[in-house]
Amino acid sequence: MLLSLPDESLLIVLRFLHYKDLSNVSCVNQRFHRLCKDDSLWCWQCEHYFLNLQCEKGETWYEHFISLYKEYGRYKNYKEIRQAWNKIEAFLEKNCPSILATLQDGVSEEELRAVEEHIQHPLPEDLRLSYRIHNGQDVSARSPGLMGGCMISTHIRTDSLVTLDDVKSTYKSFGPLAGCVFLSVDKVCHAAQIMAISDQYGYNQETVYSFMHDRSRSTADCFVVGSTFLEWLSDYANKLEQNAFYVFHEHILKFYHEPSCVDGNIGITVKPTTCFIPELSRAEPPTNFFAYRIIIEMAEDTPSDLSCQLKSRYWLIKDGDGKEEEVSGPGVVGEYPVMKPGANFAWISCTTFETSTGEMKGHFIFTNLRTGDETIVPCPLFRMTAPPCLTAAERREIVKSRQNENG
Repeated sequence: MLLSLPDESLLIVLRFLHYKDLSNVSCVNQRFHRLCKDDSLWCWQCEHYFLNLQCEKGETWYEHFISLYKEYGRYKNYKEIRQAWNKIEAFLEKNCPSILATLQDGVSEEELRAVEEHIQHPLPEDLRLSYRIHNGQDVSARSPGLMGGCMISTHIRTDSLVTLDDVKSTYKSFGPLAGCVFLSVDKVCHAAQIMAISDQYGYNQETVYSFMHDRSRSTADCFVVGSTFLEWLSDYANKLEQNAFYVFHEHILKFYHEPSCVDGNIGITVKPTTCFIPELSRAEPPTNFFAYRIIIEMAEDTPSDLSCQLKSRYWLIKDGDGKEEEVSGPGVVGEYPVMKPGANFAWISCTTFETSTGEMKGHFIFTNLRTGDETIVPCPLFRMTAPPCLTAAERREIVKSRQNENG
């Protein structure tokens, strides 16, 4: 029955097959062998499995697929990692071209194997694949870091993606960072994100961590920022695609805005954004450091007689244990912004909590420029949550427990 169908109909059926099934079907008879080499089938396979639609001139799509498979067929998460990089590249092209220019071409399998031999440990597959696509950043260009960071009045962090050579030169088989590879660093403020490639030192294998405050890294207390490299990279790529972060002079600042967290009055909207700063946080005494950026905007279609000036602020701050603190005062960060139709104003401030969670809400009092009347403009409740932490002491207990279990 199937063989009675014309070629056009059979090709439609064959498009639903996995490339391994196509190879098997091609062995059935000469007709299927001919049809299974049809360019339309392999063009789809290249696009679906490798997100690739650039076939070299003179090369068939079947030959192109074979070439891609030889290069990347071993990587089960190729599509997901490539999608993440596509999103990152698209964002950089539009918003941060100087960062895009620092991304280096990928390395070869031979170079990866040489590093693995040097550190005497295999690299996780998803990390290997990422290095096949881009070999970190060229930091000699002095561009902002790809992996973003935070900026407050006394501190700036911008994480650059490390190269494979950096992985090779910084890997240690002993000490507080034993069994970990660096993913990104800010050498000025001594901040870094690492991934454990071994669990024998108390880290969870393939988990991504960010350091707490410790310039010497003698303790290497850290926060969990990704359960896998794929999760870490994809989550960041998705947030870039959604324009979830603030970009300032091509610096990606990871102030995140929860879309539903908006309030306002008299044509003014108030949007709080938050950023956790691990390198300014501590395990002992417990200190979780957060920056927040408040954005106030007056819509362009607001009647001009509602133009006003910010007079004062009020905050109600509550930690995870329910302990409350009230703060009030004139202006915001020493400023008294005037809001007219189409105007906007934003500022950055910070707070700390002894608990891993905390929240803030409050309001601003504005004075009408024409009448002098005062109006309260609310700021919605916004929550701050620190990632799970893993201290050096906890890691030592994990190692000790494993040693006891193994006799």
